[in-house]
Amino acid sequence: MAATEVSVASYERFAKEMNRPMPETPASVAPIGVAGRFNADWKDKNQPIVRVTYDDAEAYCKWVRGRLPTEAEWEYAARGGAKGKSPNNLNEVAWFADNSGHTMLNSLELSKDRFKYEEALSSNENQPHDVGTKQPNPWGLYDMLGNAVEYCQDWFTQENYYARSPRVDPRGPEGGLGKVVRGGAWSSSPSDLRFSFRMFNRTGTPNSLVGFRCVSIAIP
Repeated sequence: MAATEVSVASYERFAKEMNRPMPETPASVAPIGVAGRFNADWKDKNQPIVRVTYDDAEAYCKWVRGRLPTEAEWEYAARGGAKGKSPNNLNEVAWFADNSGHTMLNSLELSKDRFKYEEALSSNENQPHDVGTKQPNPWGLYDMLGNAVEYCQDWFTQENYYARSPRVDPRGPEGGLGKVVRGGAWSSSPSDLRFSFRMFNRTGTPNSLVGFRCVSIAIP
């Protein structure tokens, strides 16, 4: 698995070589509010690329002779051998709502009022940060929690899929509401930065918080 999330600079090289358009910047799509506070004109090339569709992410991984991780692979790698719900040193390993702005916030308290939560993040200029700038997990992987939410191969379903899935290398259901995204983002509260926290994003819908990383394809 790649040590970091795919950066803007890496994705730009792919887009240029493959003659694909760059995704719109969050600032150009949402000039007001939290989503408009970062990546204006993609000036920071070391931040994680976001607003890519699932197909964009899959195409990039194929370009580097890899693929997107399954959800099971993602969680196994994110844990790095840990058994708990989340790291004990969350502030040291993740960019999230408490530490991704100018001053520290108490996002758990702020999250009781969603409007005040977003207002606080906006005024504090919270944003994603360059990939690989926090401490890695025990297996040398950076930003597995926080910074950008990450695509997985698996479809998301409301059914309790993992209660009856294969115990070894489950590949997810045959279809669902969208593709699983994992890890939380720079705007997430600590409650969403758990190894098991699951969300989904519709495959053709760019999201200002969603990026990705690739895994290499094993050679027999």
